Parts: sequence; C-alpha cells; structure tokens
Amino acid sequence: MNLQGSVAGPAQTGRACPYCHFPLKQGVAVRTCPVCDATHHAECWRDNGGCAIVACGGGPTRGPVGGAAETSTAPQLVAADVYPKHGVTPIPPPRLGRRGPSLAIAVIVLALAVGGAAVAIVLSGQRGNTIVPANTVTIATTVSTPVTGPAEGSRAPSGSASSNGTTAPSGEGALPGVTGEQMRSEIQQMLLAWHEDVLRGDYRAAWTLLSRRKQAQDEREYGYGTWIKNQSTLRPYLDPANLQVVVESTEPVSGVAQVDVTGMRWGKPGAPCTEWSGITWVKYEDGGWKYDPGYSTTPQRERRWKHRFSELLGGRC
Repeated sequence: MNLQGSVAGPAQTGRACPYCHFPLKQGVAVRTCPVCDATHHAECWRDNGGCAIVACGGGPTRGPVGGAAETSTAPQLVAADVYPKHGVTPIPPPRLGRRGPSLAIAVIVLALAVGGAAVAIVLSGQRGNTIVPANTVTIATTVSTPVTGPAEGSRAPSGSASSNGTTAPSGEGALPGVTGEQMRSEIQQMLLAWHEDVLRGDYRAAWTLLSRRKQAQDEREYGYGTWIKNQSTLRPYLDPANLQVVVESTEPVSGVAQVDVTGMRWGKPGAPCTEWSGITWVKYEDGGWKYDPGYSTTPQRERRWKHRFSELLGGRC
C-alpha cells in the first residue's frame, strides 16, 4: 500500500486527485489512503491532513493517518506553489467583482427603452396625440390651448371669447407658458404699477416698465425729459385703484397682447368722460410683461388704429 515516497505509476496516471481534482501525472509524488485506496498528490494529502474522500475513515477528522503525525522540515506550500509541481497550469477562479456582459447589455436595453419613451412623448406633444410605446410606462401630458385672437391691428368683436380662464401657450413663441387667468393677472399688476409710479412721480420706475421699443421710440421722438412732462399731466386727475384688464388677443411670435383696460377714474373738470379706459398693448420680454402703449408703436398698428383713436386707452377723455 502506498504510504510514503511513492510516485504515480501507470495505474494512477490520469486519475483525478480527490483533493485538488487535477489529474495525477506519472512520476509525481503521491499518497494512497490506507482505508479507501484513493490516490492523492502527496502535497494535497499533507495539506488536507489525510484522505479527501467524503466520510472516508482515513480523513482528517481521525487525526494523522498511519500513527504518529508526519513531520517535515520543508516549508509549507500554498496552492500557488503546489500546482506547478503537479505539472498542471491551474485555471484562475472567476473574478466576482467584474460586471459580466449581460449586465452591460441590460443597461443598454434599458437606456434605449427610456429614450424611446421620451421621443414618443415629445412627438405626442408636437402632434397633439398620445403615443404610448409598448412595454413602457404611460406618462400623462397636457398640451395647453393657446390664447389667440385678432391680430394687433384689430379689436375682438363683441361677444368673442377672451383669454380669461383659458390656457396660454406653453413654450410657444415669446409668450409665457401660464394659464390665461395668470397672464391676465400679471398684466393687470404691471399696468397698475406703471400708473401708480407715474402718480407718485417715480418716472424712472415707470420708464423701466416700458418695452424696449417704446423706450427707443419715446427717446427718438420726444426725449426722456419731454416724456416725463407728458406723463405728469395724468397726476392731478387719474385714480388707477380699480384698474381691471381683459386680454383680448395675443401674438405668440411677437409676445404682444392686446388688452382692454377699465376701472380707472378720471376727474379732470370739463372732461367728456369719467373713466380712463380703452384698448392698449403690452409685450412679454426679458421674462416679464412691459407696457407697449400707443397706436404709433408699430407701422401695422398705426395703419389700423390711427383713425380709431377714441377706442384707445384715454382716447375718449
């Protein structure tokens, strides 16, 4: 029975070592279990402390096989040292920290699915339809209804729908994406602030609430000083406290809204009216509403409104 100093012969060559599962090479030092006759590499037998066959009586649980414990002055070998001595190149274990190709493929598929859903949603918003790709989560989108109406040079006919309670265009042209009521409220607050600035004599604040093109026109035609003198004529007689606004129409491309102003009291003695009211215009620019008054502000507006001056804000007074 092989116990010490044995080497693998023709009968053992090619068999798998029960401990490391590598085949035995002819001439390699081996140990054969005295209980079950299983042949091991000598190093494997020593590392395991006995037979590697499960439940074999010659296993390490019974202590040293063959009597006294084996002693050796040779240094203890680890697996990396042992395998080359068997004449076999070991296969390295898989690296658990690496991501397999299946994970990369899954990430790519997920990205394509999300991207496809986003494109479908954008297209649905542009075409006014709801597109739901297969196997994707349905995302509810609302396409707002633009507030539209007659062009800048015309007035809304009696009984036509105004912008109150409707939805303003979202991201269209130069208009803000807000509800019609919010738009009306913001315009009303701006016009009220402009008239209150004039009554307080804060002309610089009122000037900053004018649209850029209106500022340029007033500077070109009157100059800043004359503009102040013209506005000062309102101070003794105007009361804007009850100013109200109705948005009659909007122009999404230019950002201009045509509004009907009512509620401001006019107290000039002998005036043919008691209310400073009528049509005027505002323009959305730099993220806010600016006052854009006067029929002469644009050539188109002048052609359509010059002969209708009495319908403009303050024109009857």
